[in-house]
Amino acid sequence: MTEALTAGAGVRYTKDTREESITRAAAITNQKFDADFDYTDWDVSLGYAFNEAVNVYGKVSTAHLSGGVLGGQAFDPEKNLSYEIGLKSDLMDNRLRLNAAVFRSEVTDLQALTFTRRPAR
Repeated sequence: MTEALTAGAGVRYTKDTREESITRAAAITNQKFDADFDYTDWDVSLGYAFNEAVNVYGKVSTAHLSGGVLGGQAFDPEKNLSYEIGLKSDLMDNRLRLNAAVFRSEVTDLQALTFTRRPAR
């Protein structure tokens, strides 16, 4: 945009097919389950250089963790919307580097593996 102000953007499209086959020998049954997913992820960033030593930036992006099939049940992809702002600097004739960033992620359809713990006897 200018020498001090920069911008970036990106887009990614994903099409995903997941499949599970269950074979039960005792019942002599074969079952097959599948699920199809597609999603588009994107990111947008903006940076500003105050000088050669100090710049600030911001970024917003999306991401997905693929959905799937487990035990014959389809589950949705995990979705993440992420925000980041930060500062990068080299100070005191490059003897001191100070970098800082703040992040926030909003996750929906969280995928979690849980365990049940038996009480001690």
